[in-house]
Amino acid sequence: MSGFPKVPEEIKLVGDYIGSVLSSGRGLRLGEAAVVSKRVHTIDPNEPERVSILTGADAGRVFYRRHQKDQVIHIDVFHEIGPVDHRRVAALIREAFRDAADTRMRDLPDFMDVQTATGGGRVTGTLMFGNRPSLKRAHLNHVHVAAMVEDSLLWALILLIAAVEKAIHQSGFQLRMIEHLTNVTSQGMMSQLDLSDYSSVMDSYLQENEPNIEDTILHYSDMQEALELADELGGVEEAGSILEAVENRSHLHSLVDWLSSKRECFSDIADELLKRGLVTKQGWGLNLTERGRRVADIFKYRRKELEAQFKRMMRKLPAVRYPSPKVDNGNRRVLPWKAWRWGSAMPLEPGEWVSGLAIPETVLKAAFREHSSRQIQIHWSDIMLYKRLSTPKSRVLLLVDASASMAGKRIRAAKHLARHLLLSTREKVAIAVFQENAVKLVVPFTRDYKRLEEGIRTMQPTGLTPLAEGICFAVSYIKSCRAKSVLLLMITDGIPTVPKWTLNPVEDALKASAMLSDNHIKFSCIGLEPNRAFLDELTARAKGNLYVLEELEKEALFNIARSETDRLKAKRV
Repeated sequence: MSGFPKVPEEIKLVGDYIGSVLSSGRGLRLGEAAVVSKRVHTIDPNEPERVSILTGADAGRVFYRRHQKDQVIHIDVFHEIGPVDHRRVAALIREAFRDAADTRMRDLPDFMDVQTATGGGRVTGTLMFGNRPSLKRAHLNHVHVAAMVEDSLLWALILLIAAVEKAIHQSGFQLRMIEHLTNVTSQGMMSQLDLSDYSSVMDSYLQENEPNIEDTILHYSDMQEALELADELGGVEEAGSILEAVENRSHLHSLVDWLSSKRECFSDIADELLKRGLVTKQGWGLNLTERGRRVADIFKYRRKELEAQFKRMMRKLPAVRYPSPKVDNGNRRVLPWKAWRWGSAMPLEPGEWVSGLAIPETVLKAAFREHSSRQIQIHWSDIMLYKRLSTPKSRVLLLVDASASMAGKRIRAAKHLARHLLLSTREKVAIAVFQENAVKLVVPFTRDYKRLEEGIRTMQPTGLTPLAEGICFAVSYIKSCRAKSVLLLMITDGIPTVPKWTLNPVEDALKASAMLSDNHIKFSCIGLEPNRAFLDELTARAKGNLYVLEELEKEALFNIARSETDRLKAKRV
C-alpha cells in the first residue's frame, strides 16, 4: 500500500472547499468537464455548454429514495457524443483507489454507481444494469457517477474524476467544456425527467436498505444460466419457447411431438436441461426445478434485458484467429484496421471541421510554400487532414445447408454466425438455405437485427442436399443486387444428394461452382473433414477458399468468417 502517495495538505483544503459548496446545496465544476453537487443535474440540448442544478431535487432522494438529504453526491463528466464503455470507467475507478493506505479510501468504490451509454451498475459489482435504451441514449454525452463519500475524504473526488476522464480518452472521445452552472429552483422540471432506472440499480449499496447480497448473486447466476441456455439452444426465442413447452406440456408424448415439429431431438434437449439442473424426470414427463422456474421467468418477464445481453455476447470478437485457408489463390495480405480505415491526407475544405490532423503533411506543405524563408508559418491553406476512405460497403451472403443432417448444434452454430456477423461488422448480411429440392432466401441483405431474427426462426433442417441449386440461386441473387463487393460464405456438412441438370448431383454441384469464378464472385466454403476431397475440387473450380473442420462449432465459424471479411476489406484498399 506504500505506493499510494501521501495527500498534501493543500489537496485536503480543496476537499474542505468542495464540502462547503456541497453543503450549501449548490454545485461546482471540477476541471473543465465535471459537475459535482448533491442535487440532480440537467442539460438543455439547445445549450449543451450550460448545466442546470435543480436545488430542490436531492440526488439521494431522487435516485435512491433515501430518507435523509445530502448523503449522495452526483457527478457528471461531459464529453463529445459517443458510447463510453462503463466497464472501462469502473475498472479505472477501482484502480485509482486500490493502493490507498487508508482502508476508507479502498472501500469507496463499493459505494459508487456508474452509468454511461453502454450500461451501468455498482463500480465493484456485475455492471449488468442500466440497459433501458432511453437511459443509454440520455448518457451519450456524459458519464454519470453517484457516490457516498464522507466529508473528510471529499478531496478523493479529484481522483475519481481523473479516472473517469482517463476512461473517456481511452474510449476515443474528447471532454466537453461546461461554461455555465445555473441553479434552478423550479419543481416543474422534475416532472419531465425519467429517472426510474437509477432507482432500480439492483446491486447498488446506495439504496436506503442495502440489497441482499445472496439474492444479487442468485439473480446474476440465473441470468448467466439463461444466457448460456440461449447460446446452447440457438437463441433467446428458441430457448424460451423450449422452457415454456416443458412448463406447459407435462406429459412426455406431447413434449416429444412438439420438439419433433421444431426439428429438435428430445433426448438432446432433455439431457441439456437435466445437466443444468433446470428439470427433473417425473413419471411420464419433465418438471421444472425451482432454478428452472427462475430461469424460465427471466425468459418471460425480462426478455428485453436478456436479449440485450445475448446480443452483446454474440458481438464479442473471437480471441483466436483461424489459420489460413486450405486453398488461397493469390498473394493476399490482411492489413491492420487503421491501415485501411483511413485514406491519405487531403486539404482542409472551407468550413470543414478540423479533425484527424495530418501533422507531417501539413508541416511539409508549409515548408515547401515557405522554402525561401528561415521561418515556417502554417496558414489555413496548409492544413491537411486524414479522411475516411469512401469505399463501397461489402456484403456477406450466408449459403447454409439446411438438410436433415444439419439439425441440432450445427444449424444453431450457423444461426449464431449470422448474428455475430451482423452485430460485430458493418456488412449487410443475407441468408439463403438449401434443402429438399429447393432454395429459400430467409433473410435478404439487411442491417436490421429484428429482421435477421425473424428469418432465422424459419430455418428448420429437413430433407436432402440440393447443393447445385443453392449455388445457382446465390449467383443469381448476387447479380440481381448489383453489389460491388460480396462474399459468398457456404456452410455444409455433407455432399450433394439432389441433381440439377443430370442424374449426378456431385457433377452438377461442381459445374455450378464454376459459375462463381466465371462471375468473379468471392467464395469461401466451410465443410467437414470426411468430405475434404469433394470440397477441395469444388473450391478449386470456384477459385475460392476452403476451411475443413472436425465439427461445425460456432467459435470456429466466427473466426473463419471474420478472417474472410477482413480479407474482403483489405482487398478494397
